[in-house]
Amino acid sequence: MKYRAIDIDNRVFDIYPANETEAAQAQQVFDQKEQLYDLPDGSVHISKMMCDSPIWHAGQTTVTLKNVFEFPITAQLIPYFPSNVRIQNESVLHTLTLQAEESIELTLELSTNSETGYKTGEINFYLGVQLHSAATDSKLSFKKTFGIKAQTPAEN
Repeated sequence: MKYRAIDIDNRVFDIYPANETEAAQAQQVFDQKEQLYDLPDGSVHISKMMCDSPIWHAGQTTVTLKNVFEFPITAQLIPYFPSNVRIQNESVLHTLTLQAEESIELTLELSTNSETGYKTGEINFYLGVQLHSAATDSKLSFKKTFGIKAQTPAEN
């Protein structure tokens, strides 16, 4: 049996058997592709964000990142918020080193430049985490959709 896997751009990125003449070139195409994985359960927790009124304009939330792997990793948070939501303290986005089973808490200070703000509820965003393991010399990219709950004390 022989096969060729072709991507949406009509490029061959996998060939079987691996000793076929174009297999090395296909491997190069595959290696250039960004591989996105779902974050493992228990690796991220995001706290609720309290709001003084039914309309949210700014607040802070805590993101707990845990290395659930058996080896040290470097990780970087990569937020993908709606265009009118921004992080005030971008220093939390630097690369972190976490030992196996180690956790770290990061406080995200968020605000919106929208005059109308957001109704309390969830502000959905993507959280990307890039992990690198020196032990395996591998680099993995994870991405997951989260919601930050903005709520008034009465809703708590």
